Parts: sequence; C-alpha cells; structure tokens
Amino acid sequence: MRFSELHKHTFGQWSPDGRYLAAASMGRVLVRDAETLKLVQVFVCCEKVARIEWSPDSQYILAETSKQGIVQVWCVSDADWSCRIDEGLAGVTRARWGPSSRHVLIMTEFH
Repeated sequence: MRFSELHKHTFGQWSPDGRYLAAASMGRVLVRDAETLKLVQVFVCCEKVARIEWSPDSQYILAETSKQGIVQVWCVSDADWSCRIDEGLAGVTRARWGPSSRHVLIMTEFH
C-alpha cells in the first residue's frame, strides 16, 4: 500500500465530476488533481477561508471568508478570471451555486 505525502489543510471538498480536490489552508484555496494530488491551481483569498463550494459543473469554486462578509469565486481552467462579492456590513450568511453554475445566490440576515 502506498500513501501520499502529508498535506496540511483545514478542510477539503471533491469536485462534482471527481477530477479535483479543493482544500482550504488559511487564506488560500488549493486545487489538486484527484488522482495524483499534484497542484493544479492556488487561489489567494483576502481573508481566512471559512467554507468552499464547487459549482455543479466543476469549473468554478467559491470561498466564503470568516470575517468580512466577502465571497470570492475563481475559475479552475482560467487562473486570470476571478470574482469578488462584498456584502459590506450586511455580511454573508451563506453563498450557494445556482444549478446553471453561472449564478451565485447570496443569503444574509438583516436584524
């Protein structure tokens, strides 16, 4: 039996198509090839990552930050493409992908 080298990450999630493994490590999201565990992309977030979620088509990944009410989105196949959603003082309770993989639903609580 062979084991991979140790990778220290807070949490991870397989892509829906099973090709990638995304893992959060402080303010970074690391995307690895599922078979070899070699790095495919490294995305830098503005804050510590609290949660990640793959788009249904496995082309995009979003990251919710722990403090700032910001959601960042990246494209796995195009490292130059990114999106930042900032809800300011309202914050972000949860961000979810729409079924088309081209829309992000942002939920927030107003008190």
